[in-house]
Amino acid sequence: MKSKSRLALVGRVLRQFCFLGIACPLPFFSRSRVGARFIAPLQKRGAMNCAPTRHFCIGGALVLFLVVTGAAPAQPTGDQAALSEQVSAWMAEGYDALERWDYAQAGEIARKLETAAASAAADAKIQAKAAYFHGRFQFYTADYEASLPALERYQELDPGNIHQEFTEFLAQVRFLADLWKDRLEFKSEHFIIRVKPGKDQILVEPALEALERAWPVLTRELRVTPPGPILVEFYPDFSAFSQATGLSEQDVKTSGTIAVCKYRRFIVTSPKALVQGYDFQNSICHEFVHYLIYLRNGKNCPIWLHEGIAKYYEPRWRGEPGGALPLTSLSLLAAAVRTDQLISFERMHPTFAKLDSPRQGQLAFAQVTSAVDYLIRTYGQESLFRLLDELKKDTDYRQALQRVTGKPFPQFYSDWKEFVRQEHFQEIPGLEVVELDIKKPGEPGGEDEDQVSEADLKENEAWKFVRLGDLLRDRNRVAPALVEYEKARSLMPLNPRLLGKLGLAYILARDYDQAVARLDLARTYYPGMADTNVKLGQAWTGKGDLNRAIESYERSLTINPFNPFVYENLIRLYEKTGQTDKLIETRKRLALVQG
Repeated sequence: MKSKSRLALVGRVLRQFCFLGIACPLPFFSRSRVGARFIAPLQKRGAMNCAPTRHFCIGGALVLFLVVTGAAPAQPTGDQAALSEQVSAWMAEGYDALERWDYAQAGEIARKLETAAASAAADAKIQAKAAYFHGRFQFYTADYEASLPALERYQELDPGNIHQEFTEFLAQVRFLADLWKDRLEFKSEHFIIRVKPGKDQILVEPALEALERAWPVLTRELRVTPPGPILVEFYPDFSAFSQATGLSEQDVKTSGTIAVCKYRRFIVTSPKALVQGYDFQNSICHEFVHYLIYLRNGKNCPIWLHEGIAKYYEPRWRGEPGGALPLTSLSLLAAAVRTDQLISFERMHPTFAKLDSPRQGQLAFAQVTSAVDYLIRTYGQESLFRLLDELKKDTDYRQALQRVTGKPFPQFYSDWKEFVRQEHFQEIPGLEVVELDIKKPGEPGGEDEDQVSEADLKENEAWKFVRLGDLLRDRNRVAPALVEYEKARSLMPLNPRLLGKLGLAYILARDYDQAVARLDLARTYYPGMADTNVKLGQAWTGKGDLNRAIESYERSLTINPFNPFVYENLIRLYEKTGQTDKLIETRKRLALVQG
């Protein structure tokens, strides 16, 4: 506050207190050290020119001392109060705009707040509010380097209002600003891919290819056209992904969440963060569906329906029919319907990541995908859009479903279960739920490095045979190793790790037919394992079927595009089959992965 306005304020304060009974003579106080410093300037400026101020109260003197020394906050002027009220109203509008992903409106409000903070009537509180909103706005737009100084400015201006939530948010922004300071960005017509320099650049081309293929299909079928390019951030490891999303390792394992649509962008884990990798093209197209649903409905769509629609439309970019599910999911669904162990839609809220186990997570996805499939097949494609429109008016999905289908929710749910029974999905004995295996820093990938652990031995005695088979195989005693592996398979017929070990052992024994049989079985039931396709590439090469070998190796790269061994084998196969264009491109990619 300028000195003139502060003195005027002091004068007003003294006039308020001078009528109190406990008073001392003004001349006496003016001769004191404090009085000599402060009273004379007030008298000269006319701030004490009323008769009652010949005597002023001790309380007034105390307030005078506190105001001038800054020990108590100054009361806002009328202009400040009005501006503060206006700033609060703008901020409420701004936060609503951010939640609605209306970043154009949020940007306008950020500029209004910046202007307000620079005005003469702005005090530290108003400046702090403007700085905080600016920091939040820049965070939402993924400009972390601009967000950080604004949040630090807020911290300086309003240190008494710093709480744990803000401290954690500031730490997150600092991490992200440092992580992305050397980022690379690659643009297509509708998307921007952000990666760290290095190996993750290998993801750019296939990611943009999948998303641009998905754009016309999904925007047409979901009847939403997004404004402007969509940002996709690939995080180099799980720790960075966790910092960006707040998801823990257990959250990820339970729900299979390795990509998130949030803040009007996709936050995605690099496949190299997982031991086996994952189908990152399918995952980012899944997030694209979430993006379109949010643009259409905002928060007015329950999580079970959100995930059901996303999973239903996820494979459409590849030209596959909606609602297709892997055999593992169908087996889980059939068993849950038969035993009445389905997960209620309420338990899925607010996120699948908080379910009890990976089995429950996969079952939940199977349920909601099948429910959307049932709705569309029974009531027509339009029923889905009518349901979304009803949810805009009333977020009670039970009532919305009744208005669309004409049936109370319990009847709809019961009819859906009967629909599942009529599909005759097969329960597959011995089928196992595969958890995402997050790679520790410096840990190699692939099943070949997989060792039998003490936890494995406690889970199933079959692992004793597997461990013995590993020891024999490593000593080049492949035939007895196969005997031990087959003993284990009699107890664990569809264990994906064991099938992979069997496939490798048969390759080493040059029994390529048996290798293909075991590995095809693994790929049928567990299609998301890159190493299975790598071994199939080796087996088909051994059999002399180079085209199938190429297909297997290429499929492995859609799950884990960081394996130099695959590129080296593809280079040899492209040379033999005369595929010059692919040969040149693969050499470039190998150099990038090795660099």
